[in-house]
Amino acid sequence: MQVKRIDPYSIIVTPPGIQIPKSKATSGTLKSLVSLLTDQYEDDMSKVRAIYVWLTSLNINKLSHPLKNPKVGYTMFYLMKIKERLGNYSQLFNRMCNIAGIPCVVIHGYLKGNTYEIGQKLDIKTHYGEWNAVLISSQWRFVNAFWGACALGSEKAVNAAQYKPDENYFVPDPQHLIHTHFPEEEKWQLLEDPITFKEWEEKAYLKERFFELELRLLSHQECEITTENGEIEMMFALPKKRAKDLKFMALVYMKEFNEWKILDDKKVQHDFIHVPIAEALVVKLRFPKRGIYRFELVGKDTTITEKDYDFDWVAIYKIKCEQAASPYSGFPRVGAAGWGPNNDHRLEDLGLTPLSILKE
Repeated sequence: MQVKRIDPYSIIVTPPGIQIPKSKATSGTLKSLVSLLTDQYEDDMSKVRAIYVWLTSLNINKLSHPLKNPKVGYTMFYLMKIKERLGNYSQLFNRMCNIAGIPCVVIHGYLKGNTYEIGQKLDIKTHYGEWNAVLISSQWRFVNAFWGACALGSEKAVNAAQYKPDENYFVPDPQHLIHTHFPEEEKWQLLEDPITFKEWEEKAYLKERFFELELRLLSHQECEITTENGEIEMMFALPKKRAKDLKFMALVYMKEFNEWKILDDKKVQHDFIHVPIAEALVVKLRFPKRGIYRFELVGKDTTITEKDYDFDWVAIYKIKCEQAASPYSGFPRVGAAGWGPNNDHRLEDLGLTPLSILKE
């Protein structure tokens, strides 16, 4: 099934194609809206997809409250509940799926969202969240429509922002979602080997881009790291077919007076990123003094040319440096081309083979 991302008030879902005017989408009943979205499909996946795309493409903040209070059962009634913080996306998504005859539940649990600080202890008051599990082809699949409503443009202009669906939160792999979502009921982890809450708190903080780029951790499985000599080497596995198209940068911050201050030295740099072999990314970090640091790995796929696509978080770690090397020696600063083995300098692309390999 293909979904064209256009004005959420007039969404076209294909095949075979249907247009929902704004008047019907926001002033009619929720039941009639769900029918318009799903009646053309026979399979549940397409129906759930149509509901997800419509809901996550809608800028609810931009909706104006009608002169008369909308009645229960009408679409605007539920949208206004969300806007006025009396309801949420998971509840509306659940209702729409049930109207379509698709089993759906609201999951209650903890979320590592915007307010999460790496390595902190989480409590239900600050980090409570809801998402959905929907039964598709006899298999429970996750959906988080709230996180899936991806705003484009300035965060300061929320009312004017355009929205599009974030594909990371439509039926994601449970092994991926568990890095940021922890349900109160163990069964809703949907994992063969469920983890404990403590294990979840300590788990490496991997962001959506990590899974988009198909990376794997080869080291440092926990979000907090300690170094006794002021240096750390981290390793990530790259997907063989895409490795040469992936690009990464490191951002290193130091905590000063409860604020993160980026390390920006004109003489040296504190990180060294390279690809020693085609399928491995190595990041070396050196810390100038004892303290608490934050390391952010950001990356992108250079083959993607969408206007709003750029570097985004891949993984974030909190690092405790108990003792820096003395005297401190950072890495020489380099240009954008990088240095050492990397995807911009691939010997095989130039028809060259290292003599050490020939001798073997």
